[in-house]
Amino acid sequence: MNRGDEYLAQGDIEGALKEYSTAEKLTPDNMEMVFWHAVTLASLERVEVSLPLFKKVFDANYNWAILLPRLPKSGLLPDKPELISRILAVAPKKK
Repeated sequence: MNRGDEYLAQGDIEGALKEYSTAEKLTPDNMEMVFWHAVTLASLERVEVSLPLFKKVFDANYNWAILLPRLPKSGLLPDKPELISRILAVAPKKK
């Protein structure tokens, strides 16, 4: 995951995404890695690819869906309400 962050900082998007995928495979139960991979994809306008990852994370723990709308204020996700709504549409409905 850290290597992915390093690649992303250097502008090597494909290298970063490859490292994020590798990290997920090494620790398949760690939803934090899946979440940040999905956030990176959504930030890069690869929303369709990110949605299954977000769904996996939200299904595992709804708190990730609560966190998501807070990310634009910290600069970790574009401040686009339609993007946030699209992503949250894959979250389970709270009763």
